[in-house]
Amino acid sequence: MIAEAPMVMERTFAEFRMGMIRQRPDQGRFRAGLLARHGARCCMTGCAVAEALEAAHIIPFAETERDRDSAANGLLLRRDVHRLFDLGLISVEPEAGAIWVAPDLRASDYGALHGRALQAGVARACLAAHYRRRAGAVQGGAG
Repeated sequence: MIAEAPMVMERTFAEFRMGMIRQRPDQGRFRAGLLARHGARCCMTGCAVAEALEAAHIIPFAETERDRDSAANGLLLRRDVHRLFDLGLISVEPEAGAIWVAPDLRASDYGALHGRALQAGVARACLAAHYRRRAGAVQGGAG
């Protein structure tokens, strides 16, 4: 069994890598548009490691067809922040453009983002839709 472990791990890694490579046909173009618009920098943390950045849809890809891959419906986010954004644990107050962090995360490293200005020009309507949704995903209101 131990002798087989390297082959199993190699196959598992190859399957994982193929899953990572498979993406929507326009995802590369969407990411390239966001890189051009925002530079290779996370709009929330300022992280400038391109390999750590992902193209995040503000209004989820599956929920809209109109302008779904428009740069105005996207943010360039560090991978962990993207995940929290998708979960509604991080959002952006659309009027002020201030980052909102769920109360339960404010004692963590992510708390430093709360109230910070978003470093991106995106469609306010998209941000408003995301901000309204986060209340359903997280208890604790606008706090």
